[in-house]
Amino acid sequence: MLRQILSQIWYYRRSSLWLLCELVVIFITSWFLVNEIWTAHYRAHSTPYGYDYEGVYIAEMEPLSDGQPGYAADNDTYEASAAALARFGQALRQKQEVSACAVTGMSLPGLSTYTANMQYPMDTAGAYIEFSLHSRQAGEPDMELMGYRQVWPEKAPIEDAPGTCVISSDLAQLLFPGENPVGRRFSDASTSPKAVSQYSWVISGVVEPIKHSLTEEPRPMVLYAYPNMLQAPYAPPCFIFRLRPGVDADSFTERAGRTWEREMPYGNWRVSSVTPMPEFMQKYIFLDNFKWKALWVFLVVNVLIAAASFSWLRLRMRRPEIGVRRAMGSTAWRIALQQLGEAWIVYAAAAVLGWILTANIILIAKISITGGSSMTLQSVRDSLPLLYDPTVHFLAVAGIVTAVLLAAVTLAALIPLGKALRERTADILKDE
Repeated sequence: MLRQILSQIWYYRRSSLWLLCELVVIFITSWFLVNEIWTAHYRAHSTPYGYDYEGVYIAEMEPLSDGQPGYAADNDTYEASAAALARFGQALRQKQEVSACAVTGMSLPGLSTYTANMQYPMDTAGAYIEFSLHSRQAGEPDMELMGYRQVWPEKAPIEDAPGTCVISSDLAQLLFPGENPVGRRFSDASTSPKAVSQYSWVISGVVEPIKHSLTEEPRPMVLYAYPNMLQAPYAPPCFIFRLRPGVDADSFTERAGRTWEREMPYGNWRVSSVTPMPEFMQKYIFLDNFKWKALWVFLVVNVLIAAASFSWLRLRMRRPEIGVRRAMGSTAWRIALQQLGEAWIVYAAAAVLGWILTANIILIAKISITGGSSMTLQSVRDSLPLLYDPTVHFLAVAGIVTAVLLAAVTLAALIPLGKALRERTADILKDE
């Protein structure tokens, strides 16, 4: 049968060549489209987060300013503002639906809105590393509530005191390779006087790498503990909380977002919104990639239409051949297998040519196919070969494209073939 398939491809070489060229172009463009879509999706859903954001809710706090209804100048002092925040937290804890809550900063990992990126000088020559700073309040249960994966200390709780910090393990490996950094100062890893003066924080714990946002891999992060959130210069305060089992979360958050602003006024603080944390995080990825998903769907539809049209034209040209073969006793399955074999061989040749040309385009144009944040450290990159190993990444995307297009080409060949095989043999021979 293979010899017969090859001879048929050669006999109908003009249409086979057109189909081959079209599929090669589709393979090349598909690779770059899938690279945009799948890479972002993989970063969002398959790279480790380092925390548990499902079931966490965020109550954003907004201070009133002079002139707004409800503003009181007496409540605008540091002491009054801090006391008002504390009273709100106490009221939130007393709600029957809430199982745990904590005040922290809006620089929470995953939100991206209030991220403070810091430059840590490594030496006097100007070398530095970047990390993201999350501002939190010492003594609050936000770390347990967020479920950070503790690495150090191994069998003891983290000492949570003002002026201490918890760092991610990728940053710990870079600053103190092979060591347990708990108890050391953050500035001990640098020879720069600037580091000693600005980063004399005591490291109280190490957690697994933390994902900064949905569209990025884990980046080095420091969770710094302030005595009070009002002293944090980089992030406004918010409250995070979890609900008790059995509580209707949608109903609770909808009612809270609608009523807490007027029902829970404390000093000059008002609740501006109550939102599930995943909803915050989703804002930064799906809209950006909608156009790529639309292009991918459009491309697959084009593959189906193009392959189906070629298959139909070839089947119409070979209608007498199908009729004669069926009259001579050939089964529909054998005819279908031969037709599919022809489509698959052309497809395989197009795949080989397409991947060779795609690889050459990437190499000649020096295209960076892995992307990612420049802040991501090498230890994290090494743990994510699907994203950062160029060969593995190329083959992963190529595998996805190959599977999807194989299904599309097979379906496109079967649709007109099935219609042709349903015709009566006598009608075909009579017409011809």
